[in-house]
Amino acid sequence: MSALLDRHAPYVAPLVLGRLADTATTLYGLTVAGIYERNPFVAALIEAFGPGVGMLLANLVSIAAIVAAVEIGLSVAGPVRDAVEWPVEKHLLDIGYLPAVIVSFLAAIHNVGVIAIA
Repeated sequence: MSALLDRHAPYVAPLVLGRLADTATTLYGLTVAGIYERNPFVAALIEAFGPGVGMLLANLVSIAAIVAAVEIGLSVAGPVRDAVEWPVEKHLLDIGYLPAVIVSFLAAIHNVGVIAIA
């Protein structure tokens, strides 16, 4: 388990920052600007548990899904393939997390834009 945490820790930090930026802007929009959540999964969690807990659960699910997807990708493309060692782990981690980090920050920027015009 420690190797798994060590491998993913540098990539999960920016992902968590991006998710927090999205969450903060979403919560602001929901509570102050009168905007509603358009993602049906997140909206259902917010409806069931309230904005704070609903967003927390949505973030935990999304981060766990991303870590699992990257780990599965690493196991499939792994460092040893056809008896040849491939130095791909670092690149797969970069490629696996980068889109999720970008989408998280873009979602936060989008939320700011929606709030600005509301």
